[in-house]
Amino acid sequence: MWKKYTFLIAISTTVQICLSQNVLTADINMMRDGDVLTGQLLKFISAGDNGKNAVWDFSNIELQDKEHRILYHYSKDSLFYEIGPKSMNKYKLHKDSLFLVNYQNPITTLDYEIPVLAVKYPLLYGDTYTSSYKGHGMYSGKNALEAKGIISVEADGCGSIMLPKGRTINDVLRVHTVMTSSVGLEEDSVVRDATDRVLEIIEYYRWYAKGYRYPLFEMQTTSYFHNADFIKSEQTAYKYASDAVPPAENSAESDDSVSTGIPTAKDSIIRYNIQNENNIIIINYSLSQKARILALVAGVMGEVYRQGRQTNDAGDNYCLTLDCNGLRRGEYILYLNVNGRAYSHKVSIR
Repeated sequence: MWKKYTFLIAISTTVQICLSQNVLTADINMMRDGDVLTGQLLKFISAGDNGKNAVWDFSNIELQDKEHRILYHYSKDSLFYEIGPKSMNKYKLHKDSLFLVNYQNPITTLDYEIPVLAVKYPLLYGDTYTSSYKGHGMYSGKNALEAKGIISVEADGCGSIMLPKGRTINDVLRVHTVMTSSVGLEEDSVVRDATDRVLEIIEYYRWYAKGYRYPLFEMQTTSYFHNADFIKSEQTAYKYASDAVPPAENSAESDDSVSTGIPTAKDSIIRYNIQNENNIIIINYSLSQKARILALVAGVMGEVYRQGRQTNDAGDNYCLTLDCNGLRRGEYILYLNVNGRAYSHKVSIR
């Protein structure tokens, strides 16, 4: 009899967790005209675990002095404007999806004829989607600019956040976004197929609390490659206020810290080697702490051909494989992200 009741309690608990998890919807999470988000710089930290009932420990975050504001405006042309201190994004809501249609900063303008699918509502834990995009614009008012690629969005975790002073926020949904872009720049007005290009890979992690419109935290890693050679990597992190205003008018504090270059041995939490056996990429690695590993095999034009993900505790003798048979012969980029730290290597497919 006791086993029977234990089984029923377990089912009840599971249902309760599923029903109470945070879901992003247009009614609650869409930006609104007149919203103002105030942010503060945050030192970059690990993105932590994915999965259900995750606990993200942000209790020892280090805030920087720098602050900035983001303004939101809804215009007569049915576009949402996200206006930051150095850039502006324009979005359009179509049915259940929010699309990025234009990006501008002081020297760059980019219009997306195939827009970027930023969010698809509703979004709940376990949901994932992939979409392509393409845009053209100008750099410095005279050089033609083109960006095209693929965006992948996954609601990869739900759980709670530990904040300083013992505070905890429950019903948090984490959204993981990966954008791979082939970026071409020409001195005249046209970007051609033969134009020299840079590969840009951007990873976002965003944490949304139930009832709040904007994310509580955002972390971004951006890496650049040219002809499969690594150029640089940048990291930024943002903290948004969870208690500054009611959820219906949630504002945010943004924090941002940057580090460039591939991690050194001093700050690395992974030791690894890479083997290519008959076009099967084998990554053998050891970890000094629990980590989430994302591996991508990408072309220099921004295409992602293979990908794999694993989360492991501290330990040795881990292995992640990517079968690249079927790809064209040539040079590719193996991109690794380990708790927000970026690594890359050339791989040859024969």
